[in-house]
Amino acid sequence: MQVKNWWTWIWSSNRGRLILALGAGLVFPLAFAPYELWPLALLALLVLHQTIHRATSKWHIVALCFIFALGKFGAGAYWVFVSLYSYAEVHVLVAIGFFVAFLLATGALFSVLALFTTKSRYPVLNTFVFASGITVVEILFSLPWAFGFPWLHLGYALIDTPLRVFAPLGGVWAVSFAGAVSAAALSHLLFRHWHASVVAVVLWIPGLFLPLDDVAKGRQISIALVQGNVPLEEKWQEDGWKNSLAKYVWLSNNLASKDLIVWPESAVPTDVSAIEDYFVDAVGDLDGRLVFGALETRNIEGRSATFNVAVAVNQGDLDYFRKERLVPFGEYIPMRGIFGGFLRPLGYPMSSLTPYRPGQSPLRVGDLTLGTAICFEIAFPHLMRRRASDADLIVVLSEDSWLGDTSGPWQHHQIARMRALELNRPLVRATNDGITSSINASGFVVNQLPRFGNDVLEDSVVLEKQNTTFAQFGLLPITLLILVALLSQVLAHRLHSSNRT
Repeated sequence: MQVKNWWTWIWSSNRGRLILALGAGLVFPLAFAPYELWPLALLALLVLHQTIHRATSKWHIVALCFIFALGKFGAGAYWVFVSLYSYAEVHVLVAIGFFVAFLLATGALFSVLALFTTKSRYPVLNTFVFASGITVVEILFSLPWAFGFPWLHLGYALIDTPLRVFAPLGGVWAVSFAGAVSAAALSHLLFRHWHASVVAVVLWIPGLFLPLDDVAKGRQISIALVQGNVPLEEKWQEDGWKNSLAKYVWLSNNLASKDLIVWPESAVPTDVSAIEDYFVDAVGDLDGRLVFGALETRNIEGRSATFNVAVAVNQGDLDYFRKERLVPFGEYIPMRGIFGGFLRPLGYPMSSLTPYRPGQSPLRVGDLTLGTAICFEIAFPHLMRRRASDADLIVVLSEDSWLGDTSGPWQHHQIARMRALELNRPLVRATNDGITSSINASGFVVNQLPRFGNDVLEDSVVLEKQNTTFAQFGLLPITLLILVALLSQVLAHRLHSSNRT
C-alpha cells in the first residue's frame, strides 16, 4: 500500500482511527516524569480530538476514548503490574488478570469523555466543551467513590510550562483545562479554524510574564529527610522492624539540632504503640523533632484494626496521624465479601489495613503544624487542600519501593510538586528508596537525593502560609467554568436549531 493511500485509510476508516487513538494514548505518558516531553501530551490530545471529529457515530467516539485510555494507562501505569508481580509476588496470570481488569475499568471511566464531544459550528465553544470533558473525567478519577486513581492528569505533565500559573487558581484541573483547550485549538487549526487558537494563545501569555518562582520571605526552618533504602524483603520479616529502626537511628545521628526530621512511611514496620517506651528511648535526642511512619493496632468497637500511621514524637509521647485514603487492592480489599472470596483462592495478598475517618487533628512538631500525607494520599487534591489549610508545610511520608525502578515513583514525585504549587506550601518528602526531596511553595525542587541509596537530605525550608484561590474555594472555580461552557453549548445548539426552522 502506498504511503498516501495508507495515510488516507488511517484517517478515513474506523479501524484506522482506532489505531491512531491507541497510538496517541501510548505516547501520552511520555509527557510525564521522568521523560517530561510535555508537548507529546498536547499532540496526543490533538490526535484524539481529530479522530473524534472524524468519527461516524457516537459509539465510534466511545470506542476511540476507550482505546485511547487503554494506551494511556497501559503505558503510563504499567508499574501496577510490576508491583503485583515483582514485589507482592502474585502469580503472573493473576497479576495479568488484575492489570487487564484495571485497564478495562479506567477505559470505561475515561469514555465519559464521549458525552462532551460535539461537532459544533462554533470552534471556540467546541474547544471549551472538549476541555470540560477532559477535566470532568480527571475529577471523576480523583473521587474515591468513583474510582480513586488520580494519576496521569494532563496538568501534571504541564507543571513546568507557562500554564502552571492556573494551578493556584483551580488546582491541577485548571492546568488540565488550559492544556486541553490548547490541544483542541491546535486541532482546529488543521480544520482551518483559527479563532480557537487565539484563545489558547491568551491562556499561555500570563505565564510567560509572571515570575515562575517567587522568592519567599517567611521564616526559615532546618529539616532533615532520611532515606534508609531498607530492602522490602528484609523490612517485612518478623523482626525486620528492629533492623530498620536501628538503621534510621544510625542515619539520624547528629541531626538533633534540626527543627524537623522525617523518616518515610513504615520506617518502623510494626505496631509502634506496643513498643512505645522502647522506641522513645531509641530515638533519644530526636524527641520533639521527629516524624516517622509505622503501623498501629487498636480495638475499635470490639474489633482489632490496623492503621498505617505517621507519628510525631513529642516530649516522650507519640502523637498519631492515621491514613484515610488507602490503596485499593494494595492496602485493603474493597467490598471484601465479594472480591475476597474471588481473590483469596488465586493467592492474591489479602491486605487488611483500615482507613481512618476524616477530621483528624494535624500533627504538630514543636511550633510547626504539619499537613501530613501518607504516600498515596498526596494524589488527592481535595484531601490535601483540607489538610494544608492551617499547615506551615506539607510533609509526605512514602514507600515507593513497591513500584521498583519504574516511572511510578517519578510520577508520584511530580504529583507532590503540584500539591505544593496549587496550595502555596513548601513540601518535604521522605521515602525509603527515593525520591526524597524538598520542594518550595512554587512547586520547584530545591534538593533531592538519588534513588536507591541510604542518605540524609539536610536543607532549609522557607515557610509560606498565604492561601491560594484553590486552597480557599477548591473545585468551585473550575466547576463554574465547566458549567458556563456547557450552558453556552446548549444555548448555541438551541439558537442554531431555531435559526434552521
